[in-house]
Amino acid sequence: PLQTLPSNDPMIRRCLLPPKKHSWYSLDYSNQEPRLLAHYGRSPELLRYFTEGGAHGSIHDFVAGEMFGQGYTKEQRSIAKVFGLARSYGAQEETLAVSSGLSIGEVERILPRYDEIMGLDRYGAQVDRMLAEREEPYIVTVGGRRVYIDPDKVMTTKVNFAMQGSGADMMKDAGIRLDRAGLADYLIVPVHDENTFGLPREEADGMAREAQKLMETDE
Repeated sequence: PLQTLPSNDPMIRRCLLPPKKHSWYSLDYSNQEPRLLAHYGRSPELLRYFTEGGAHGSIHDFVAGEMFGQGYTKEQRSIAKVFGLARSYGAQEETLAVSSGLSIGEVERILPRYDEIMGLDRYGAQVDRMLAEREEPYIVTVGGRRVYIDPDKVMTTKVNFAMQGSGADMMKDAGIRLDRAGLADYLIVPVHDENTFGLPREEADGMAREAQKLMETDE
């Protein structure tokens, strides 16, 4: 499961090579989960970040500023990053405490503000209403697929189903566009929100730019 490898350990990835006379290219979506959360959760803070074109630095810089103020420390930025990566996959207080090095009490104190900034609380309530109103407990992803969810799961797990399901829709849709353009033949492996290619060296830059345009979407 290549998508579960830690990003700071490239050992396994280095074992994967493109064919001879080809170059390795990786194209991944920028802030896929936060963008989907901005779409569904309508967080004013998150929408402002994306509509202003990332003027506040990376998403982790922005969240750290919103959580701790503009004078945030390097350690506080690290906390914002840990929350961003782990909370997107449904992490609860205990996991966040282990990952960030904070105590459970400290996590419980700052977590509500993080969920508010990201729109998790708002979209979580929306998901709960949808599940309660339907005879069968499902949500609909951005691609129109039904995803059935246990209503008794915690809020972040239910939101995670919607976010990851919608992210998968985007990847599959991009895969179809790449295939129609003849570029899917050069795919090595998709890794979560990233496509990796082995492209012929003489044409690699142009083909990579074409693949980038085909993967992009503003729907």
